[in-house]
Amino acid sequence: MFSKILADLAPTSEDVTLYDREHFPLYLELIDAIDEGALIDELCADVLHIDPDVDRERAVTCLESHILRARFLEEKDDFKRFMMEYPLT
Repeated sequence: MFSKILADLAPTSEDVTLYDREHFPLYLELIDAIDEGALIDELCADVLHIDPDVDRERAVTCLESHILRARFLEEKDDFKRFMMEYPLT
């Protein structure tokens, strides 16, 4: 389970931020769940721990923001280097 505080919106900086580093496991979990075919409500509830039935707008906005950030960072050399330097154990 992911324990860092989740912002409603992921960073939009061109650079890898402290938030990105802290939320690296979340980004990986999102990408994996999407690749496995998880639906929006599952992603919100199971990965972000936001109940889409309680606050759908916040849940979907947060999800979209973090998916965009995760996909953006997948392509960055800085993030790939970070993944190699700090493997998940």
